[in-house]
Amino acid sequence: QLQDQPLLALIVGTVFTMIVQSSSATIGILQTIADEGMISLKGSLPILFGDNIGTTITAVLASIGATVAAKRTALVHVIFNVIGAIIFMILLVPVHSLVLWLGEGVNIRMQIAYAHGIFNTTNALIFLPLIPALAWLVTKIIPGKMQEIEFKAIYLDERLLATPAVAFGQAQHEILRMGQYARETLNDASTFFFSRESRVGELALQKEELINELNRKITDYMVKIQQQNGLPEGESEKASGWFQLVNDIERIGDHAENIVELSEFSINKKVEFSEEAGRELKEMLTLADKAVERALAALEHNDVTAAQEVLDYERELDEMEVKFRKSHIQRLNQNLCTGNSGAVYLDILSNLERVGDHSKNIAQFVMHEEQT
Repeated sequence: QLQDQPLLALIVGTVFTMIVQSSSATIGILQTIADEGMISLKGSLPILFGDNIGTTITAVLASIGATVAAKRTALVHVIFNVIGAIIFMILLVPVHSLVLWLGEGVNIRMQIAYAHGIFNTTNALIFLPLIPALAWLVTKIIPGKMQEIEFKAIYLDERLLATPAVAFGQAQHEILRMGQYARETLNDASTFFFSRESRVGELALQKEELINELNRKITDYMVKIQQQNGLPEGESEKASGWFQLVNDIERIGDHAENIVELSEFSINKKVEFSEEAGRELKEMLTLADKAVERALAALEHNDVTAAQEVLDYERELDEMEVKFRKSHIQRLNQNLCTGNSGAVYLDILSNLERVGDHSKNIAQFVMHEEQT
């Protein structure tokens, strides 16, 4: 009976797909029903358009609690399918005639498939020139600042390789930029551990991915600089030292990524930590951040005083790891913590201690450069 009530058919298609959360499944069911002669092609089309609206529920659900960018993407998906369905409902009669013409001699299953293809292809062609307007619209509807990460090196220019000294200066800028992202990743990992907000964890992983990309780009660039043989002997040694620092910075990002993964494990396994364990982790995370911040400041400004501070922080991190490890074992013996929480806690301690080690390597490089 829905073939005589196209608006109701549209709603049925929308609601059914929202429940199933798969337009592929509902369209397959629609094809079967039509093939059995229970509904005509003309009656099937509004249900098909409703299926396309209903499939947006998956994106909407995925955007709940996500970033501004994710919410805007979900809204674009909704607008795309709703407006497309409205256009095709208005043009229902000519669309029906077009499908019959294209699908002459084929079964109704294939005709519905044709209609589905026509809907999405035509809709895409309609919206393609309207992308700027669509972007403006969703930004107005869902305001908020998006944190954009530029997934590329911004200082490395192949044309500068002809002047190795200038190219080396640009590589230094990129290495420092990579270091700032490593510190941000560590901070995001710390925030994610305590807040358990998935968007923060996702942001940390994105930044770590950028660090890996910069590691590859900077390494290739530094190799090309060395191949030019245009640096004086002293500068060439210095360039080799900076080349090694890239690995230390990349490893800081790796340890931050490990903390994100340990946090995800804690969330998935519903691992709880004692108040004392949480306080200890926060204290060590704060100190590790100080070590990284001072190491990068020492590197950027050739600051020996900041480098010495890093060495002090690194010793303190080592002592802190030993102290907290002992206190945690005592809590385990007193059944104040579970085995899972104990394993996660100790792994995070180890990762933070390693962050201190890599910060120390950066500081020692600065001090060595000053002495020479």
